[in-house]
Amino acid sequence: MMNNKILCLVCSGIIYSASYSYAQKNLSDEVTRQITQIAASINDTPETAAKEFNELLKGKNKKNVPLLVAIGNAYLNHKCPDEAQVYADRAMKIDSKSAPVYVLAGDIALTQKNVGMACGYYEQAILFDANCYDAYYKYAHAYIGVSPQLSIDMLTKLKASHPELPEVNRELGNAYYQSGNYGKAKSAYDEFMQQGTPDTQDYEHYAMLLYLNKDYAQSLNAVEKGLDADKDNHLLKRLRMYDLYEMEAHNRRAAEYMRHIGESRIYVVPELSTDNEQ
Repeated sequence: MMNNKILCLVCSGIIYSASYSYAQKNLSDEVTRQITQIAASINDTPETAAKEFNELLKGKNKKNVPLLVAIGNAYLNHKCPDEAQVYADRAMKIDSKSAPVYVLAGDIALTQKNVGMACGYYEQAILFDANCYDAYYKYAHAYIGVSPQLSIDMLTKLKASHPELPEVNRELGNAYYQSGNYGKAKSAYDEFMQQGTPDTQDYEHYAMLLYLNKDYAQSLNAVEKGLDADKDNHLLKRLRMYDLYEMEAHNRRAAEYMRHIGESRIYVVPELSTDNEQ
């Protein structure tokens, strides 16, 4: 009963994105600021936004792949996949081996609910750049609700080549959770909580996994750490209530067992002494 309640509270939120702004790593702060400013008008005045983006792409920026990808992402973030596809196509014609271009293409395919095509693009991104972490994570997120094992396989591959990334363990924990393997999910999160920088959401997930593994005392400890950062977190408060309930129930069962032992008759077999020997 308790497990079902707690799962309803947290299972919808355990998957979240790990993003490293890989596509914009070659853009200056000023250009990034301009893109953000122009993007704010995409939905209200799309013609103006399109004109200003074209101005950015004039001259030496005409074949600037990171800029094209960034503009494509801006359109995609404002729920304009068709416009984003235009920029993805332009960028791919200029550089057919650019990992960020394939990540963008995958993101566009994902908005169209084409998981297979999206993951094919993410695999292409990894092929052209094995350090394109976004592609690994996005591949894992795309398949996690369809085939968690594929997510696990991809994240395990990333962990093998980049063991220094603590976030991989967090993502692995999420994938193992979705596959129903709570023991491995807990182990992966153990590593992340020790090596990474957990936030409140991480404490939620970790406390839940500890609860599901019946480690109520450690779950309560994780809950308290999360509440230190967010004292009004309703989910953590609910988890604390469940942990305390289970710990109290365990103590009651233990006390009942000891009472039962105390009331049981104990039969003692007298030891044979040398006095009784003939």
